[in-house]
Amino acid sequence: MCSRVLLVTILTLLVPGTVLVPRTVLGQEDKLSVGAKEASVAKDAAPRRICLVVGAAGEPEYGEEFRKWASRVRSIMSGAAWLVLDGVGDGDSIQAKSGIVAGDAGEQSHRERILRWIGETPEQPGENWLIFLGHGTHEGKVTQLNLLGPDLSSADLAAALRGKTGRWVFVFCNSSSAPFMASIAGPNRVIVTATKSGAEQNFSRFGDYFTQALTDPMSDLDHDHELSILEVFLTASNGVLKYYEDRGLLATEQALLEDTGDGRGTPAVFYRGLRAVKGPVDKASLDGNLAKRVTIDGESMVRLSEDSMAKRETLEEELERLRSQKGDMDLDQYYRELERVFVQLARIKTDEPVKP
Repeated sequence: MCSRVLLVTILTLLVPGTVLVPRTVLGQEDKLSVGAKEASVAKDAAPRRICLVVGAAGEPEYGEEFRKWASRVRSIMSGAAWLVLDGVGDGDSIQAKSGIVAGDAGEQSHRERILRWIGETPEQPGENWLIFLGHGTHEGKVTQLNLLGPDLSSADLAAALRGKTGRWVFVFCNSSSAPFMASIAGPNRVIVTATKSGAEQNFSRFGDYFTQALTDPMSDLDHDHELSILEVFLTASNGVLKYYEDRGLLATEQALLEDTGDGRGTPAVFYRGLRAVKGPVDKASLDGNLAKRVTIDGESMVRLSEDSMAKRETLEEELERLRSQKGDMDLDQYYRELERVFVQLARIKTDEPVKP
């Protein structure tokens, strides 16, 4: 009985006509963002706004690294509304020397421009992303992102976000980034930090592996032709760990993911694949359920509409509840309920209206 139900489920998920486009089939491309112009996007896909910040380099070699990371980020999510602040500069411009950028509100530092961008974000629907690539510092109770011009502190960011609703995604690819997590955690927010504490102050390599994972089909751990923040986080964390292990070095950074709102974060070692194998010792909520539902859409991927995304999230939450109740349910009933949820998830993907 169970095997039959599972077979039906698998066949349902593989029904012909699905709008999902396998990334590795489109010309056998290595990059998510290359050679997939025929991918479709839902007519009413929720808008996405991204603020990509490249911090002050300090040394030229760091600037080259940060810009390389930034170019990978810019190669995906082409339909988003971007604000890009480059703290590396070319060495001659006013912006490169002072961190001042021109705007319709007059000249502003990168710090002021970020805070203004946050203040101008509309409420739901849509997603707002802040991605920082650079250096960070932590001293006493003050944690900052090193910008060209005045730095941005965790207190600055927390104040700017006060009262802001909607979905927010924060990715801090810098040393000493962990304290930002406790400062800005809240409902409907996904936060990724390169370190587990402010004391991890050495140069962080997490940004390199995170941006590589964004454009690597191997990051699709469940092979569903969608790439989630959770998958990118896990892939990048494993890449950083391997970097230190291969060189016989003690790891000086451990990334964390936070999406429950408690500001504590979860490391990648709590997961095997996409399934949690460990949890906090005090039975606190494990992070990852929201990050699993926030997807990266390169040109070879399909964006669901806002309504379809909401339906999918509800079903995926139900799926997690079902899995947690498996031990208390009759096995046949469990698989019947599992099939029902899987079929509804498949219908969302196959019935999604797309642009002609």
